[in-house]
Amino acid sequence: MKFSLIICGYNEQENLDSCIESCLVQDYPKDQYEIVYVDNDSTDNSLKVASKYPIKVLTEKRRGLSEARNCGIINSSGAILVFLDVDLKLDKDYLKYHEETFRNPNVGAGGGMVMPMIKTWVSDYLGVSLFEGYPRYLKTRKVQTYPGCNLTIRRAVLEESGYFLEKFENGSIEIPRSEDKEICQRVRKVGYLIQYNPQAKLLHKNRSEFGELFRVWIKGARSRNFLIKNNKKDPFSLLFKYNIPLIGLAFLLVSIFIAPFISNVLLISYIVAVFGLSAKSFIETGMFFESFLVKPWMDTLSLVTINTAMISYRYFQNEHE
Repeated sequence: MKFSLIICGYNEQENLDSCIESCLVQDYPKDQYEIVYVDNDSTDNSLKVASKYPIKVLTEKRRGLSEARNCGIINSSGAILVFLDVDLKLDKDYLKYHEETFRNPNVGAGGGMVMPMIKTWVSDYLGVSLFEGYPRYLKTRKVQTYPGCNLTIRRAVLEESGYFLEKFENGSIEIPRSEDKEICQRVRKVGYLIQYNPQAKLLHKNRSEFGELFRVWIKGARSRNFLIKNNKKDPFSLLFKYNIPLIGLAFLLVSIFIAPFISNVLLISYIVAVFGLSAKSFIETGMFFESFLVKPWMDTLSLVTINTAMISYRYFQNEHE
């Protein structure tokens, strides 16, 4: 068996049909992939919906995405494991192109192009964001991490690096919204590459309203704080830990009063950096509007929001310790 498509869900009866059906109609030999649905103890009709299809249906009573995914790993047989969110639809050629990704034995994990199912300026921005980005690059490339919505990992690599981390060492703290980043770190640590393939496409019902995105920023700040506290550091965690953007903003504000020349240099440097990153984003994704009109001010806003949330969370946590 080449692939195991592992779908994990909790109370997702509205999305299950389209997700499973997109998996069933793959233009790929049927005897070379299996579909496994792991229900995370839903209280709606998810199990009933999934059971009407010719797929393997499991129940994981322990609540948690990592717990559900690990249940899928144990009860599947594919050499390459594709972990899927329920609120997505695969292109019919997804597996065919995904196979190309893993022809390189040095590639341990990867994923495809994630396009928005509901198209708004928020869902478009998520494709060019520095902080909550969905991969929409135009060319195949190596990446440092890949979002969990269709994260794919070789079984042999998981056996070497370990499964999804359910609890940290003290057995009480879970990883909210960071299990994909954490496991990608371990994949790289044992010497494998993570590769993005733009030809393996899917539609994902990702965030489409600003209020949803704002809540994601807050949750993301909390999850990065967990990673930092438990020595699971990634580049973004280190950036937010030392609050480099806010430190830069503080220098800018102070310099306005004591050294206007320095403030001008800092301001110009900031503008150049932001639009330079926007230009880089446009070259990589081809998304002009999101890169040059939305990305600069949204990334600035998200930096301030994430850092403020982390500082506040750490303060209140320390107050109760």
